Amino acid sequence: MACSKAHRFDPIAYHFSIVHYALSHPAREIMLEKLLSMDECSFKHLRAGIPLQQNTVSQHLRMLRDSQLVRIREEPPDTYYRLNRDMPFTCAILEQMMELQRQYSDQAAMIDELRSMARVRGISINDRRLGDSEYIVDIR
Repeated sequence: MACSKAHRFDPIAYHFSIVHYALSHPAREIMLEKLLSMDECSFKHLRAGIPLQQNTVSQHLRMLRDSQLVRIREEPPDTYYRLNRDMPFTCAILEQMMELQRQYSDQAAMIDELRSMARVRGISINDRRLGDSEYIVDIR
């Protein structure tokens, strides 16, 4: 039987890896972003805007609970979720990662807008990504 080797790692590095994994799926990202902006949220509200079946959303929430990023409060027939703010750095890590994702989305949107404007004017734009925030743009 396999056993966890988590205790062999630095606790902060391990925690960072849990947060990274939690953000590795768009559904979990949406749920964590909602929980970050409010104190507590019902399952029905968390599920809104996620194009997945109820049981799939439940599995994603179970992963967030198992990783101790989310806590639950049951008030039958409803279940309420909240971010576990007792875990060290959780909120700060989530806020920073989501800000980086927003910045990346803004850059991607800006490049798409430039492509559209150039297409209308008959200008050819070829671009390629160099790194996290660097692009080469060739305008003809």
